[in-house]
Amino acid sequence: MVSEYVVRSISEEHSEPEWMLRFRLRALKLFYELPEPAWLRGMDRLDLENIVFHSGPGTRVDSWEDLPEDLRRVYERLHIPEQEKEYLAGLSATLDSETVYSEVADRFREMGVVLEPMDVAVKKHPDTVRRYFGHIFPVAEHRYAALHYALWSGGVFVYVPPGVSLDLPLEAFLYISGELRGQFEHTLIVADRGSKLHFIEGCSTPTFRKPSFHNG
Repeated sequence: MVSEYVVRSISEEHSEPEWMLRFRLRALKLFYELPEPAWLRGMDRLDLENIVFHSGPGTRVDSWEDLPEDLRRVYERLHIPEQEKEYLAGLSATLDSETVYSEVADRFREMGVVLEPMDVAVKKHPDTVRRYFGHIFPVAEHRYAALHYALWSGGVFVYVPPGVSLDLPLEAFLYISGELRGQFEHTLIVADRGSKLHFIEGCSTPTFRKPSFHNG
């Protein structure tokens, strides 16, 4: 059940500041107040009561080699480490509800490019995150936007300094590992004045008999 207890538990697990908890609770209230979007089809087949809203391996590493072997094999089968090495300026990997890996290439880091897990950015870059969080995609856009903001976990924060142009793309790769899982990752990109970047968001999941729910 989507409850205040669940929302507070997610916020507490990430040691969030008070303003983010208040944002989440306001979003939860809106989720219950807003009507079902008329344009959205198929949600009647998804029983939110059976969805696990927050799950993850509890692992965050700086190197693919440090991932548990079973998780590393998942990404290797999808050629994610190989793509990062050959084609990307940086990569963030979110598994279910948690970001397990986040890295930006050295030459882009030296330019001041930031690519970090969202839960880290909330505490490390509080003024920037608070200024732009929910700015482009408002919490009251519809009830599932509100649900996203109430339950968000995982995802990536990107900052590109003024005048910096990235000649390789950044990528966020999202993976749902099981049925009846909810994934509510949040991506926040701040491209400062005169900067340029190409951002890719890729999603993958095995085929399951029962649905999962991506809302990010």
